[in-house]
Amino acid sequence: MSDAAADKDLVRGAVGGDLAALEELVQRHRPWIYNVALRMVWNAQDADDVAQEVLLKAVTKLATFDDRSSFRTWLHRITCNHVLSMKKRSSEERFVSFSQFASDLDAAPDLDLPDERAVPVDRALLVEEAKLGCLTAMLLGLDRRQRLAYVLTDLLGTPSSTAADLLDATPENYRQILSRGRRALHRFMQGTCGLVETRNRCRCANRTAGFIEAGHVDPEKIRFARPEAPRLAEVNERDLEALESRMDRLHRDQQRQAHFTEPPDPRAALTRFLEDPVVRGTLRLDG
Repeated sequence: MSDAAADKDLVRGAVGGDLAALEELVQRHRPWIYNVALRMVWNAQDADDVAQEVLLKAVTKLATFDDRSSFRTWLHRITCNHVLSMKKRSSEERFVSFSQFASDLDAAPDLDLPDERAVPVDRALLVEEAKLGCLTAMLLGLDRRQRLAYVLTDLLGTPSSTAADLLDATPENYRQILSRGRRALHRFMQGTCGLVETRNRCRCANRTAGFIEAGHVDPEKIRFARPEAPRLAEVNERDLEALESRMDRLHRDQQRQAHFTEPPDPRAALTRFLEDPVVRGTLRLDG
């Protein structure tokens, strides 16, 4: 049975009150929603909350799903509409501009990594956490439509034609949104990030200790560097559309070193979802 056919069977079961069907449906699709949310809001707890909000919204509309169409596309459209219209999260409120972010990074002192005996994880993992956290935070410098377009197409490999439909944009308008986002992000990285331009002062290893002191990296709770999870570049098997230049590919490839991950505690997230009054009240669930 194809994934699309399986989804439709699960939807029919969930609408009919089958708890196991709803559980499986959520487990199949929550990771994609969470990974979009994480790159829209940066904070892992906020991303978990956003994923919950999207799934609750989907449940209230589940009975209206027309099984002649793709459930995944239907759910992805709900996700995109939600992340574009939701209230601003804390990280979005704090991120002022690319120029301010660049100034903050430039003003940060170069510090040695913490003593390996003083941290619970390997120091290389902390550096990776600092790098991936910073790369994700950069996305906050884009407006929401640019950010979502970049996440969908350049990070998750959604075809531009599909992504344009999800954003309710014409193909030409979508290309413009994506292009403006790419240019803004690339200008920032080219002028600030040592990963793409060796002349830049900012180095992940030199910023890690400062990020720990500021609370951006928590050695006790690794959020972005998840060695057990595949990287975005591995999840997306489809070749991305040709980009404008080698430098475009360099910027994109750095961003796609991030991991495609489950929510921090997927079982707890699922339990919280299934016990929500909206879910219980909307569907006649067994057990």
